[in-house]
Amino acid sequence: MNKLFESNPKIENSSYRIRLVRKKDLDDLLELYSNTDNIRYINNDDCNGDNFYYQSKEELIEKYTFWKHAYTKKWFIRLSLIDKKENKVIGVIELLKRGGYDSFKDSIVIRLDLISRYEIKDNLVEILGLLENKLRKTCKYSKIAIKAFDEQKERIEALIALNYKLSSRKMIGLEDNKEYKNYYVKRK
Repeated sequence: MNKLFESNPKIENSSYRIRLVRKKDLDDLLELYSNTDNIRYINNDDCNGDNFYYQSKEELIEKYTFWKHAYTKKWFIRLSLIDKKENKVIGVIELLKRGGYDSFKDSIVIRLDLISRYEIKDNLVEILGLLENKLRKTCKYSKIAIKAFDEQKERIEALIALNYKLSSRKMIGLEDNKEYKNYYVKRK
């Protein structure tokens, strides 16, 4: 994943652009992180209790500062997902290379925070397919893991269409040592 940290990734097709989160994105991201319809499906596993519910731009600025710090330390990458037709940030993708000792070691974990109206199978297949293509070309990993809650039927259908399988194993939090379920995995 070091190539992604070094390359300031820009990934796009005719529908979407994926690039590092910028401060100018925060107004659009406030729609994502201040709406409880979106928040209920945000993956906050092993995030030190952060529920990602932010009601002000000031809260987002604080998070953005942390995201930039995490990027420079190579802990994880937060990328903005832009709908090119709307010219609007509709979500955030976090990528992290998983260490640890469980069956998810050496995986890339994708956290996809998306405005709920975009949680449609076809959109998800296109977004994840675009992202996977870049990861295959630039990263070393054993598998990709992404969480889908049971209620996220469209996301689950998209993951199955992309040949992900629900893992029977639970991810063990590296920060809190808790068990987390509902991860779909795909081997490289």
